[in-house]
Amino acid sequence: MNIDDLVGIENRGHLNIDNITWECDYPHSDTTWPVAPETLMPSLRGVSDDEINRITHLNAMRHFQFDPFAHIPPERATVSALREQAVGGISA
Repeated sequence: MNIDDLVGIENRGHLNIDNITWECDYPHSDTTWPVAPETLMPSLRGVSDDEINRITHLNAMRHFQFDPFAHIPPERATVSALREQAVGGISA
């Protein structure tokens, strides 16, 4: 799924949800970070928390066989915690 792909979300029922992933292309210059969550959320209206978790991180973790939480605890990997860690910070 692209950075914000309404059609991809609308068609998820025709696909294997376990193969859908989202990306914000950080740290490239065309990323939507630091407002990636706010950019994505309108596309996810009506999508269950389970599907959001799969699309936003669980599927990618499985596909890439990578557990980021082995390096940083989940409570320090939230959007607000990551924003606080960012050099120079941001204002939301």
